[in-house]
Amino acid sequence: MYRKTLLFSLLTLLSASPIVICVKDSAAQASNANSYANDWPVRCQQLKKELAKDPSINVVYQPRPKSSDIQSSWELTWFGKRVPIPAIQYSEVLVVYNGPQDRLLSLRGTVKGQKVKVLLGLSAELPPIDDVLSTTTISEKKPQSTPAGQALTKQLFGGPVYVSELIANSYNYKVTDLTCRRVRWKQEFPIAMALALKSVNSNNAAYRLDQGFITFTQDRSWRAFWGDRVSAADAQIQLPEGQTYGKLGIGIGQSNWQSAKDSPKWLVALTTALEKPEKSNWQALAKALEEAKMSENSIESVKKIISAK
Repeated sequence: MYRKTLLFSLLTLLSASPIVICVKDSAAQASNANSYANDWPVRCQQLKKELAKDPSINVVYQPRPKSSDIQSSWELTWFGKRVPIPAIQYSEVLVVYNGPQDRLLSLRGTVKGQKVKVLLGLSAELPPIDDVLSTTTISEKKPQSTPAGQALTKQLFGGPVYVSELIANSYNYKVTDLTCRRVRWKQEFPIAMALALKSVNSNNAAYRLDQGFITFTQDRSWRAFWGDRVSAADAQIQLPEGQTYGKLGIGIGQSNWQSAKDSPKWLVALTTALEKPEKSNWQALAKALEEAKMSENSIESVKKIISAK
């Protein structure tokens, strides 16, 4: 909750713009942009002061090891990416399948008495923001775009911008990249907004991923996000401290690791059902989960999919 509140506060610093009226002619737009530029040094310094309180704000992309030094794991393909699944005993496999763009998978198990969690999601990509100033509205209502905000967004970003792209871009910068000079406000506003969004999560490391990125969080979770502007996928692997699976997340989307050959029957059935979501394949999955003595919730989640077919 604290980080969400901080995000709103940081973005509010950026959106406290004098551009509050509809401007149609280029002269008026230039005047408003000039006014924003005049306010930039003070606003930027306030933002830097808040961001500097979070040590993880300066985490930037580092090269991903060419050789994934991870323990052999099972494999599941999720929206075109190989995802390593810790080869442990699972007690729960929850599946939500409402269509090709609405899927959720939750795996829970233990290793040496400690909990392991794997979450995979797939949904429709959020529409791009056509007014970067409207994103700071703190209310239950949908932020309202304004012609002035749309004009500013086009001027700074070239048009509507995806939040996922802003966050991915944030790991290219540190707080020191903000000079807060008036003449650089156009170049630094996008950086400042990206850094503000970056502050929501506390990460120890970040790696590039084709069409996305991977982070290792301070709560020892690997998180990956990727998409194609139509669909957005994410993966989270939460591991106990000190386990040999600690570098598992580096293998997401990589082809340089070998999956274990002893994939359990339920995982094989799950893979088949996801690739070919026919009723018979979901029925086979339900049977495999029962045989593996998975939780009742696991079995019921698949039966719910079957009943909708």
